Amino acid sequence: KTSLLNLSIPVEDLRKCLQRLSLLVTDDQRYLELRLSGGSLELVMDSKDLGSATEALAVEYQGGPFTIAIDAKFFLGVARDLTAKEVILQMNGPLSAIVFRQVGEPCWQGLVMPMTLQVEGR
Repeated sequence: KTSLLNLSIPVEDLRKCLQRLSLLVTDDQRYLELRLSGGSLELVMDSKDLGSATEALAVEYQGGPFTIAIDAKFFLGVARDLTAKEVILQMNGPLSAIVFRQVGEPCWQGLVMPMTLQVEGR
């Protein structure tokens, strides 16, 4: 199956961003937003108690602007297992899973399901 969106990201850059953002992860606030547009991937954590933070990565991708919310702890867990220097994130939509594929490791893949966010006032 072909993915609509493929992101190529250096693993070490991704890990550093996630390490900084992980300081805001709590049991009550675990979602991480991935916002993609114009060759940049923004990783956004927003905590009522601890504040918010945004990390940006330059990425190579095919596709249009895109936003997806995921459980930060699951995303961090998959990122910790990466052993290659580069990872490809594959997505089909904001309600589809993110598939992690390591460059040079064809037998390994990770999977993180998206979260549906409740909007206050609805």
